[in-house]
Amino acid sequence: MANIKISDLTAKTAELEALDLLEVSEWNGSTYDTKSLSGKNINDNATLIGIGTTITSTRDLVEADRNKIFAIDTTSGDVEIELELNSVNAISIGSQFTFYVSNASNGASILAQSGVTLLSEGSKTTLNGLYSVCSLVKLATDTWLLTGNLTT
Repeated sequence: MANIKISDLTAKTAELEALDLLEVSEWNGSTYDTKSLSGKNINDNATLIGIGTTITSTRDLVEADRNKIFAIDTTSGDVEIELELNSVNAISIGSQFTFYVSNASNGASILAQSGVTLLSEGSKTTLNGLYSVCSLVKLATDTWLLTGNLTT
């Protein structure tokens, strides 16, 4: 089996089909160890960011919210997105959430309950006004990273 760079492979002109196989082999010194990934595996696990419902009041995130963008409308008052302990509300590590302020009548913040670590530059947790955007990523069991247009 020859070593082939990915850039040297022939491009597929159509979407992956369920039975398409991507095989990767590694030489272990005496034989090749080959693993396969099917088109179905790739397509089922490819994630496009979805559009979530507009958030108008304080709420917790849930697993079904992952990999979505949410508008936050603060017309009715401050909105807080609360991060619970994984033991209370399990969300997969690597999950990402994006938020933007669609109405800035009041404040919109991301808050962590006791025992949850929220990492952000300068400990900022409040979105900075109309159309400000932030991204929230779960890094570990009870650790999150918050980035974006934030203020204290």
